[in-house]
Amino acid sequence: MTNSSDIHLDSPVDEAPGAPTFAKRGFAAMDRGRQRDIASKGGSSVPVAKRSFSRDHDLAVRAGRKGGLARMKAVHTAQSFDGAERPVSS
Repeated sequence: MTNSSDIHLDSPVDEAPGAPTFAKRGFAAMDRGRQRDIASKGGSSVPVAKRSFSRDHDLAVRAGRKGGLARMKAVHTAQSFDGAERPVSS
């Protein structure tokens, strides 16, 4: 259960008039400066020697291809049901 003090509502500045507002939680609820500080550290806690993609370009290529194929398969599967009940993805 969420405490009402944990929910931060921001007025939509960039959105169209009448657009719904959503409760922001976690990273999205932080101010922009704090988000930038955290994001700029991206992966610095992992030593360079342990960053497998930076050391092995082919590994990164294979992983990217595998993700792309999985995405294409999911889209194709969803389209092939033609209005039939679609499987629930987990």
